[in-house]
Amino acid sequence: PKVHPIDTTGAGDIFGGSAVARLLELDKAIDGLTQEDLAYIGRFAATAASLSTEHPGGIPSIPPKQAVLQAM
Repeated sequence: PKVHPIDTTGAGDIFGGSAVARLLELDKAIDGLTQEDLAYIGRFAATAASLSTEHPGGIPSIPPKQAVLQAM
């Protein structure tokens, strides 16, 4: 999403953590993931990382899941 970044601290970690969290949420074996699953994981992680840049700091900038879903 289009954001107005003020601090990129933690954005990469938030991307990675969000991707892993969604992967675990899907509860599928890696070889059972569909193209749609992978697109969802990537879209969610990119959105979470983008939103995090609008707030200062690392941990305090982690967006809630619902905020990420709304921004997708």
